Amino acid sequence: MLKTRAQKHGNYLQAEIKAILQQITKAENKKIRLSEKRIAAFKEWIESHKNINFLTLSDEAISRESIYDDRG
Repeated sequence: MLKTRAQKHGNYLQAEIKAILQQITKAENKKIRLSEKRIAAFKEWIESHKNINFLTLSDEAISRESIYDDRG
C-alpha cells in the first residue's frame, strides 16, 4: 500500500514513509503545545485564586449527623 502510494506520487518508499512520519510528528507536537497551554492557563487560574479568603466549615458543620439532624 505504501509502495503504491509512493509510486503514485512519484516518491520512493523511504521518502513517503518520511513524509508520513513528519505529518504524525507535526500533529503530536500540536497536541503537546495545546496541552502545555491548557496546563499554563490552569496554573494561572490557580494563582489568581490564592489570595481569596474562602470561608471554611468545620468537620461538625459538614457531618452527616449535622446535615440530617432534623430528619430524626
